[in-house]
Amino acid sequence: MRPGSGFNISRKISIGYIIILMIAAFVTLISIITLENNKNKYDKIASQYVPYISSLKEFESAIRESNKLIIDWVYIADKDEKDRLSVVQNSEIPFIKQKLQFIGTETFFQGMEKDLHDLISDYDNYSAIQKTIMRTLKTPENYASDKLVDESISILNNELAPRYKNISANLSKVLNNYTGLFEKADVEMKNSYNYLSGIMIVLLILIVAVTYIASRFSTQNISKPVNELKNVIVSLGKGEIPLVHNTERKDEIGQMTNAIAAMVENIKLKTEFATRTGKGIYNANFDLLGEKDILGLALIEMRNNLKKSSEEEFTRAWLTSGIARLNEILRDFQENEDQLYDTITAYIVNYLNVCQGGMFIVKNEIEREDKYLELVAGYAYKDKKNISTKLTWGEGLPGRVALDRKMLILSDIPEGYSKIVSGLGESSPKSLLIVPFVFENEVKGLIELASMREFTPIQVEFLENISDKIAITFDHIERKLKTEILLKESQELNEKLLTGKEELKNANEELSTFIYKSSHDLKGPLCSILGLLNVAHADIKDKKAIHYLDMINEMTTKVDDILKALIQTMDMKESNPNIEVINFENLIESTLNKFERNELFKRIDLKLNVENARPFYSDRQMLHSVLQNIIDNSIKYQNPAVLYPILAIDVTDYADGVKINITDNGSGIDKKVQLKVFDMFYRGNNDSKGAGLGLYIVKNVVRKLNGRIQLESEKDRGTKFTITLPNCA
Repeated sequence: MRPGSGFNISRKISIGYIIILMIAAFVTLISIITLENNKNKYDKIASQYVPYISSLKEFESAIRESNKLIIDWVYIADKDEKDRLSVVQNSEIPFIKQKLQFIGTETFFQGMEKDLHDLISDYDNYSAIQKTIMRTLKTPENYASDKLVDESISILNNELAPRYKNISANLSKVLNNYTGLFEKADVEMKNSYNYLSGIMIVLLILIVAVTYIASRFSTQNISKPVNELKNVIVSLGKGEIPLVHNTERKDEIGQMTNAIAAMVENIKLKTEFATRTGKGIYNANFDLLGEKDILGLALIEMRNNLKKSSEEEFTRAWLTSGIARLNEILRDFQENEDQLYDTITAYIVNYLNVCQGGMFIVKNEIEREDKYLELVAGYAYKDKKNISTKLTWGEGLPGRVALDRKMLILSDIPEGYSKIVSGLGESSPKSLLIVPFVFENEVKGLIELASMREFTPIQVEFLENISDKIAITFDHIERKLKTEILLKESQELNEKLLTGKEELKNANEELSTFIYKSSHDLKGPLCSILGLLNVAHADIKDKKAIHYLDMINEMTTKVDDILKALIQTMDMKESNPNIEVINFENLIESTLNKFERNELFKRIDLKLNVENARPFYSDRQMLHSVLQNIIDNSIKYQNPAVLYPILAIDVTDYADGVKINITDNGSGIDKKVQLKVFDMFYRGNNDSKGAGLGLYIVKNVVRKLNGRIQLESEKDRGTKFTITLPNCA
């Protein structure tokens, strides 16, 4: 047969080589596709599943802590834990919810967003119940109410606990779902690698098979030259690259020999190219055999993909390293402002490999509180014609950036705006970049950078990433300075308060002396007046005159009672408790004996109950004063509509002390004035019979004994005083 005519040896061998090349290209293509798919799956796991699962676990931890803190809120009432619960509810959990919702918009498959929506909805209901308990037990007075505490415990056990259990179960369910997705993606990636391995093995078998068939064909159909070519092909099939020379023969064998030689040379070039690419040399030249050089195209595509991945990895490493170093600077120098500004400026200029940089911070005019920018650090600064070290808000390019709160990049820099100085002279920069440091929508400072080249996107991204961190540090410094100023002002105010306290102490001492002296001076005349009134009452028979004498006697007695109350008040304020064992039965009996001549007292049905089993230590005289004033009020303010007035006194053990309940069915106290009845000289109306000091004395005595007093009263239904006192043993 003539070369080129019919289905000759040349064509058969060509077909064999084409098959081999196609198999090789297919192997390469499958490898690239599989690797790309695995890369996408890995990116999905790293950027979606892992952050989302991590955020769910943070959410679970925050809810667990919130549940523990609300329990402590009810049973312990520790201020630090209350503050911590407020932080968890108002800051940490809302932030985690935002993260979940943000990540969820990127990661949810069809129908799975409902799980997150239900979970957050359940937590919002749970949080609302928590806040109900927090409002119910907000102040120490709330904890003193057994009713409020019992209600809160009931809500905690009957509503909050089941909801917490339900949220935990749902959260575990969601976590399990996404963990299953994560594991499924991981299994798919492993299966993909196994699939690639299987394809490689199958294709390798195919290559060996094709090579074997070609070898048999050569042995059976051609002579020694073909056998030599056979040996070459076998070597190629084994992965070896034999030495093959071109021949001058024009027949099919010659064509085959020359073709194999060319193929071997091309394989050498591709091997060398692949080796250099594997070593990270991505700028190697490679000439394709033609537009249909599939293997060559695949190798070039592989090189381009590896180069792109390498550049992306370098970019990530560059950003991460730069941010980490800046964090160290912010941490190490935040106590030294000047050094911090200089170090940040120098670091940014050097890390970005630019020529010049200046750091501005925002300050206020002391008198007018107008904002302005002050240049606090500069790198390679010599002269700036249009920029001074102090700029008003909106002045110049830095002032405009501060006003707009947006980054500014300029390639057309004003003539003479800035000069970059080097050993070879001066030159104007080609590009200018100004970055504001914004925290909570407020500019804290900015940095101005000048470069002889255009700023690259990666440099801009680096500055965007660090601007928030610098802004937070500057805000911390600003708050620290304000705190120091406030501390100084507080110290000055404290000194003034100490001076005022000393003056107040002296005034109190003078007042006490005055009251004691005045009461002593008035006591004698009052006793004389009362005595004369008794004499006059015995001698005068005129009814009208006797009525006037009774009025004078009543007013004089009231003045005498006021003097006694004032003296009792001063004694209470100045005296310290005299601790002794208290016999409540004896104490109550001696207190009631003082009222036995009072006609109103004789009408009252007394109910006494003393059940304190433990020895109780306190000040007897102070307790006598408390009982006397409260009992006196019960006697004075009886309800005329009640036929049988009742006064009940109940003493029982309570915690480590005692609880005293004094209850009557008298006229009661209007709810509008209940908060005022413990104030000095407060009288509910003009018909009140007291001096307005009794309950004031009671409140201060109980406070001096480290106790608490509560009032429950209803108009025309009666009054109940509950006093809890600690054991002073």
